[in-house]
Amino acid sequence: MTSKQLEKPLTLTDSQILDLLYKFHNFDVLHKTSGEESFNVKALFSVVSTIMNRSLGDDHPSIKIEEDEKAIPSSFEPPTHILRHISCQIINTDDDENHSYAHETTISILEKLKPFSWQSKAVMVLAAFSLEYGTFFHLSQVSEEDSLGRSLAVLYHVHVFHKILRATADYNHIVKNAFETVKRIIEMQILLSEGYDEESVPSLTEAMHELPVFVYWVILTIVASFLHFKFLLGYR
Repeated sequence: MTSKQLEKPLTLTDSQILDLLYKFHNFDVLHKTSGEESFNVKALFSVVSTIMNRSLGDDHPSIKIEEDEKAIPSSFEPPTHILRHISCQIINTDDDENHSYAHETTISILEKLKPFSWQSKAVMVLAAFSLEYGTFFHLSQVSEEDSLGRSLAVLYHVHVFHKILRATADYNHIVKNAFETVKRIIEMQILLSEGYDEESVPSLTEAMHELPVFVYWVILTIVASFLHFKFLLGYR
């Protein structure tokens, strides 16, 4: 019995990625811009933006965070059970130099999130990542008087934070790029919802056609980033 040959995602073309996605999405689903959302996608992204801006040490976080918080309805209910499932799946992904296992996890996540729109898929995976990422950076700032916070920090390996400060700064740059990419995906959806069409924005049609590929790459980046984060913290 031969073992399954793993894909090397960095060698794949965009056309090959689309072919992979066609295996569990038909054409209409693959290119649709709306989905069966059971939650407020914009509100979820606002929550994630607050977490990411704080964790990334944004130069002027207070203004952006205030704007983000205004976009979060008091009745907002995030899809926490799905986010936890995604987070656990990423945490339990093996690492390898070709990112083959990260690719397998990415495809699995996309298949499980099939009913959702592409922008929702991207936001949900970023939100799942921010659960761990944001918690770590929050715990790295707890005061000496916060015994609960310090105890949780021990469990999260936060004590190694200052030892890897330089590596964390470089790592944050990659995370920020993934965050900014998801933000651009959301902005494209806003353009569509405001009635922009092919004639008014000719490049929008091409961009939306390539959206599944964009989402694949950003999710793969998030998965690979999480695996590297585990390495930085010495998780085994």
